[in-house]
Amino acid sequence: MGGSNKIYLKKLIFDGNTMEVAELIEQNGFHILPVLIEHTIAYESLELIHRDPFDRILVAQALVNSMTIITRDENIHKYNVKTKW
Repeated sequence: MGGSNKIYLKKLIFDGNTMEVAELIEQNGFHILPVLIEHTIAYESLELIHRDPFDRILVAQALVNSMTIITRDENIHKYNVKTKW
């Protein structure tokens, strides 16, 4: 899970485990969005505005799937992707 790096770097405080997260996802009706080849193609065409590859794949997924990213990350806002926050 991408969040584990954030936990390790002390940028995200989380005392649960992956199974608990999976259960919360299911209980709340969320779905995991897999990384598809279309996302990879979009990822490869992105400018290197954001240096974090995890954030760039989120941008690529949002672009391909016409989704909105909820973030306050200023670098993500620089891409031509819908954002909130």
